[in-house]
Amino acid sequence: MTNNLLYFPYINVPNNSWTIRSILYWDNVGAIVPQIYKEKPNKFERDMLNFVQQELIQQVFPDNYIYQLQHFTDSFIRLITQPKFNLAKSQKDFKEGHTSRIHFQKADYRLFSELEQMDVAKRKNWEWFNIESRIARLYMMYLVTVISKSGQFTLGTDDPINIDFSLQQKGLSHYSQITRGKFLKDLMPYPLNPDLNKLRNFKQKYGKQLKTFRNKLETTIIEVTTIKDGEQRNFLYKLKLEELNHQREEIFEKLNESKVGQVVLGTLFGLTSAGIGFVTENNPLGIYGLGNAVYSAFQGYGKKDLLNSDIAYLALIDKKFGLK
Repeated sequence: MTNNLLYFPYINVPNNSWTIRSILYWDNVGAIVPQIYKEKPNKFERDMLNFVQQELIQQVFPDNYIYQLQHFTDSFIRLITQPKFNLAKSQKDFKEGHTSRIHFQKADYRLFSELEQMDVAKRKNWEWFNIESRIARLYMMYLVTVISKSGQFTLGTDDPINIDFSLQQKGLSHYSQITRGKFLKDLMPYPLNPDLNKLRNFKQKYGKQLKTFRNKLETTIIEVTTIKDGEQRNFLYKLKLEELNHQREEIFEKLNESKVGQVVLGTLFGLTSAGIGFVTENNPLGIYGLGNAVYSAFQGYGKKDLLNSDIAYLALIDKKFGLK
């Protein structure tokens, strides 16, 4: 596993809980972006442009990877023309209008030309091709797998439907992705509508704690996913989750016990009396007004060893962003 995440399949990473947690968890989050978007950034959706401008999302250009591989196109064509893939079904589905868009800079022109000859693709305009949906999903899996292996990324997507299991490859662990997502959803709070500049500064300041926490969680994920029996795996997951949450609460309480007095008004995420919400699921737990006094992050704490705990990063999120 690497410390960098590669999002797929879309150009614009969604502005949702999955993305904010991913930004908080990984050193870098990348997205596959056509080269033209670098030259014309206004083609991004507004939220994605903000992520890119704040350097919270890294632009990953396919050209830097696919043209290094001599057999990139031929290998994919062989994949979809093998009998078990059932190309005839894709041709039928394409005629019935089951298509997805792929930007022309996400593959070489020869691949698009071959797909057109197979009657599973058609150019929509100068920038986009319509591709039969099953082949489009499979191609994006193929592309991100190639890039992840070359660029040292871990694959990630906010919707499991984007994962096409007709591509069998060892680099992507289905259970690991699901388990990691469950742990982050159950463990990691995140700010609603954060000031992205403050979010970036937080990550930079607490990079050491992030790495320690990630190592702890990835080790836990390996422990859980190696259990073959589903019932036992779920039981171990609950035990590990309870253990991690208990550690987080214990650290947070000790940090509160040691706090010393300078008060900072309305500094979190640039908000004052407007308030900010924090969630652990998709629904807000509450809206916390910041017109009241907020203690500056860990100023005056006498128990610095707490920050060396495996789980300290989660307590830092709770503390810094005012969840508790």
